[in-house]
Amino acid sequence: MKSHSPKIISESSITGDVYSSSIYPRGRDGFALTYDWNSSGDLVAALYLQCRNDEEEDFRNCNLADFPSSPDGSSGNDEYVVTDAIHKEYRVFVDFTSGDGELNMRVNIG
Repeated sequence: MKSHSPKIISESSITGDVYSSSIYPRGRDGFALTYDWNSSGDLVAALYLQCRNDEEEDFRNCNLADFPSSPDGSSGNDEYVVTDAIHKEYRVFVDFTSGDGELNMRVNIG
């Protein structure tokens, strides 16, 4: 993976649904998402990877394995890896459930 890993989510107070910045893999190169949440707060939310192949398409949930963990009211961090990126554009949908807290996510492409 490349050492440059830009933030795609940097939220200090999530109290509703949030979308990450877009992720554009190079060809079929995969990518890894590293993320942490709730260093102070009690955010509860589900994370979903969404994809599309054209700007005119709506994003849809990808048929990939679920994120290994999501904000659950306590602090945590994890990583989610996509080894074969078959779509042109991806993003993460943060489906808010309750609480308030922070979420930071970085992407490493390649």
